[in-house]
Amino acid sequence: MPYKQPYLLSAAGVTVSLSHEGMLGQARNLSFYAGSAVAYGLDKEEALKMITSNTAKALGIDARVGTIEVGKYATLFISEGDVMNPLQQSGLRLYQRQVSHFTQQATGDVREVFKKIRTN
Repeated sequence: MPYKQPYLLSAAGVTVSLSHEGMLGQARNLSFYAGSAVAYGLDKEEALKMITSNTAKALGIDARVGTIEVGKYATLFISEGDVMNPLQQSGLRLYQRQVSHFTQQATGDVREVFKKIRTN
């Protein structure tokens, strides 16, 4: 039942955030929690909001983080495979940067985008 609760609450109109207990290092499991909720009926986009924008709103920091918008800070990453499925994740790379116009409007080869982000 715990993995179905995010779906049930979201379907009832409740804004849901997913979190973890304990050490900050456990935050790496947030995508697993979101993926588990997806497996129990939640839409992937809604699951992503539960570990990004919904959480930022709940903490009152959504003016600075939570969505990819110019001027906000974001942790951007490249993952080969489904980030919400730990069995498919490989080559995960993280970049913490302030979002620029370039980042927000980037199209094409994602690896080239991140190469440019790393050098800025």
